[in-house]
Amino acid sequence: MKKYKFAIVRPDGNVIPKGFYNSQELGLAAQLSRLNVDVDVYYAGNVDKVTTTAKESAGAGIVNLIELPFYNIPFIQQAQFPALISELKKHSYDAIQVNEYNDLICKQAVNYAYKHNIAAIVYQGMYKNLSGRFNRLYTHFHNTFLLKSFINKVSFTLTKTAAAAEFLSLKGFVKPTVMPVGLDLNAFNEHTDKLTQPPCIRQEYNIPADHKIVIYVGSFERRRNINFLLDIAARYKDKPVSFIYIGEGELFEQAKARVTSQKLSHIVLPGRLPQKNLPPIYQAADLFLLASDYEIYGMVVLEAMFYGVPVISNDTAGPTSIIDSNKNGYILNNFEVSNWVNTLDSVFDDETKLVGLKEQAKTKIAQELTWERIAHRYVDEIFNVLSKA
Repeated sequence: MKKYKFAIVRPDGNVIPKGFYNSQELGLAAQLSRLNVDVDVYYAGNVDKVTTTAKESAGAGIVNLIELPFYNIPFIQQAQFPALISELKKHSYDAIQVNEYNDLICKQAVNYAYKHNIAAIVYQGMYKNLSGRFNRLYTHFHNTFLLKSFINKVSFTLTKTAAAAEFLSLKGFVKPTVMPVGLDLNAFNEHTDKLTQPPCIRQEYNIPADHKIVIYVGSFERRRNINFLLDIAARYKDKPVSFIYIGEGELFEQAKARVTSQKLSHIVLPGRLPQKNLPPIYQAADLFLLASDYEIYGMVVLEAMFYGVPVISNDTAGPTSIIDSNKNGYILNNFEVSNWVNTLDSVFDDETKLVGLKEQAKTKIAQELTWERIAHRYVDEIFNVLSKA
């Protein structure tokens, strides 16, 4: 069998923190390496020059993480990597994957692939146009002048959810294939296995032994409806339930002030925590809340369910594609506090139901949503065409 070499370009201008192991691109690359594929992952880095780091691989393939200097284009906040094309030219790739159809850096990468007879893959997560005046103007310009050429140069169109597939179909892409995102269980197990003496979360955060624990992990930003999550938690001020909301962002200080002023001592706001500190919190948790206006996929949903923590989420693309409502979690169709509280109560009042949800959540990830399983589908789709080229 021929050995293939892929490039994965992560167009996001948000730098991946050191030690962050739950990256979609890194998870896919790690599993592809176990299938004898060499993978270079290009992403934004706080670096002055291109920096390459070899990632330890459990397979015959080699994974390189290539950090690129970048800048963000004002108003539309797209990242540009001046060194990307020159770096791509240094290698002989069989395929180049980009995320999202309308980033300028993705168009550059696809143009390069097309010109050099390299398969170009789009792996789309977005399922609606970005809001804001400048984004609307850019989208109109892109769809009018750039989109048709881009579509004609793409070899494979993959999407993370059915909503993203419908979105691209309306743009003119032909028969996008839904390819869900998975977890790299080897990375997760590595961090979990190191917990020979896991910290006592209840003791660390002063949580009584008889309290159920509800968590949230993510940014404290408006689209995450942090105040709504605090409204839910406030209803449990005098009940045996504690809440740990992990993360930081524009609303973090406001959230802390509210917890203090309303004397909500059952709500813990530890700030942003390193990934390595999350496993014991997941292991102690009973439920996870997610109330985002917009969720492309939701890696935290996969994380929580991997540890057997059922997720209660509103109806948005990512969680809806992962959670089987009433079986391994719940999808709620509104932001009514009483509806969410009633759902929590129905679970906490029935221990058998809670245990069943936990078991089904963990089973869903293990059987369907690991990179080990998804990567086989990925290579089957792509290798079938590459082998005929």
